[in-house]
Amino acid sequence: DVEVVGWGDWDTRRNVLVNTAGDYDILFTNLNTYTNDVATGAFLDITDLLESTPDLKASVPDDYWDAMRVNGQIYGVPAMKDSDTGFAFKLGYEFASGLQLNAAYKVSMTDVADANSGVAELRPQSFSFGIAYRWGK
Repeated sequence: DVEVVGWGDWDTRRNVLVNTAGDYDILFTNLNTYTNDVATGAFLDITDLLESTPDLKASVPDDYWDAMRVNGQIYGVPAMKDSDTGFAFKLGYEFASGLQLNAAYKVSMTDVADANSGVAELRPQSFSFGIAYRWGK
């Protein structure tokens, strides 16, 4: 059976479940509760179990697994739901064409960064923008 708890009742219901050693299979936790939940024995140590689930282990970056460690052990699977960074740029067709950005294809952050360097030459009345982005991981 699945019990869905609304956000309005979540904190109270969750705390009662954890603090009374309630019966559950999966429980969402977060930075505010995870370490305390581990300390109270709310979660099973899954460190060794991860070795038998290579697809799961490979689907999450190593630094996320490391962030899940408490005293060297892993007690949960990181949720990747908040891990993406969305960028959107809206440029006029003529302006984008002048920067050699082809609207018919997906444009990468590298393409935008490269084009940004040409904005001042092509359109001195326009502004360019800074891009802070962690490449790679």
